[in-house]
Amino acid sequence: MAAAAIDLDASYSRIWSTSDPVAEMRARAAEWTRKADLLERQLRTCNAIVDAFCQCWPIERGRLLSKARTNRVAFARAVLMYLLREAEFAPSYPIIGLVMHRDHTSVMHGHELIAARMAKQPEFAVFIRGLAAEIGHQGKAETDRHGVSGLVTALPVTSGGNGA
Repeated sequence: MAAAAIDLDASYSRIWSTSDPVAEMRARAAEWTRKADLLERQLRTCNAIVDAFCQCWPIERGRLLSKARTNRVAFARAVLMYLLREAEFAPSYPIIGLVMHRDHTSVMHGHELIAARMAKQPEFAVFIRGLAAEIGHQGKAETDRHGVSGLVTALPVTSGGNGA
């Protein structure tokens, strides 16, 4: 019983060891608010990129985000995962997974799949960069409409054919 009381006293003193606990709580709340705002901006921007992708790729948003596993849908989904991850603001795999209703490991696999194909097939890399440029332009208009301008930038379009 005495050990529990000592642990409780230690926890209590750790909580109140700062000179101003109210200021510390306000600082923590401000940090949580900042993180929540950042997450909200990233989600809105990801959704704007998804919308722009659906305008460029012949697939409906509902089908793209569904559980469908056909080659056509899965490939489009992998391309979108790659484009989202390579955007200027580079959301984390879990955030992309949240937007696409997938686990972060599925997002990692999709990204790696497209990156490997781009490395092997230079013409595919050029196609993806062109698609990224098109989505970047449409995505910027979409994000401007949603009030998060400046977060979407397409992959750099290079003349090199090595996928780098």
